[in-house]
Amino acid sequence: MSPKIYFKSYKIEKLEALIRRIGSNHPAKARAEKWLATSKAGERGERSLDYH
Repeated sequence: MSPKIYFKSYKIEKLEALIRRIGSNHPAKARAEKWLATSKAGERGERSLDYH
């Protein structure tokens, strides 16, 4: 069985770009990092379901 090819979701790519571009003291940076962590965890969960 060949392995599935996964791509980053568009939402994760946008959040990563936003975090790179905003300053370290920006008030929304912590919120964006939290959203990114949540989105990545959800994507990992979906991939683990495909594995089992």
